[in-house]
Amino acid sequence: MGYYLEDGVEERNVLERNLAAYIHPINTAGSGGGQQGTDRWASPTFFDPSDAGASGFYALNAYNSWIDNAASGGFAGFTFPNAPRAIKDHKDIKRPDGFPFNPSQRPLIAFRGNTAHSSGYQWEHGSCVYFGGFLIYRNSGGTPTLFYNNGRGSIQADYLCPDPNWPASDAANAGKDCWVGAARSTMSEDGSQPAFLKLEDTVTALCNVGVNSWGDRMEMARLQAYDVTKGAAFLGDSWLSDSIFKINTTNSENGWSQWPWTDYTKYWEAPPIKGFEW
Repeated sequence: MGYYLEDGVEERNVLERNLAAYIHPINTAGSGGGQQGTDRWASPTFFDPSDAGASGFYALNAYNSWIDNAASGGFAGFTFPNAPRAIKDHKDIKRPDGFPFNPSQRPLIAFRGNTAHSSGYQWEHGSCVYFGGFLIYRNSGGTPTLFYNNGRGSIQADYLCPDPNWPASDAANAGKDCWVGAARSTMSEDGSQPAFLKLEDTVTALCNVGVNSWGDRMEMARLQAYDVTKGAAFLGDSWLSDSIFKINTTNSENGWSQWPWTDYTKYWEAPPIKGFEW
């Protein structure tokens, strides 16, 4: 990882005018056919399985300010995996009202003026900016063990659920945080209502997808994407405005950038190319 907010409790930080470059996933990079991704388990030699998705900027909790940063290389330039709870030393943390703390519900404070390139080439949904994948605890020989999938995957149960300390006043919902897929359900700062992830003035290049969000709500303004198979791919309620996508530039001596799918002599013969997918 380049800049790594690991446990899911890191909030209100400002990451501004930083460079992350030459990032490489540990072991085999997350890939997989279609949207399923590949599974990774923590082990004595692979302490955090999300390192298969090592990226320039990584956070389970988006509630920070990301301003004018640049990322080059990695599984993604910026990645925000879904997690139903904080991890490691903070896995049992609660909200003030006694409910489990869910870092994946936190909104962005600001995501503005960031750039990313030369990322997300390991699989067809690889992205310069990626809200997806999930990191949870699962049962491995009777021990809660971190488990990571870089795609949407199938919905999995968090082994630490149901929470035995769930408030008695809400016993009917004691298991509702036990299920997680890659869909990120962003809430407002105070957690009282649904909210949108908001990104502004992002520039991406040389990735399979410019910005990919497998979440419930996304608002994207002034996105630029160059040399990509898709400028953006969103799920749920989405807003995209004032953006420009150029699927293939003339940034090479051959008249086009040779990216992506460089084994094709003509980019229009490659697998489906789309400006936007929803």
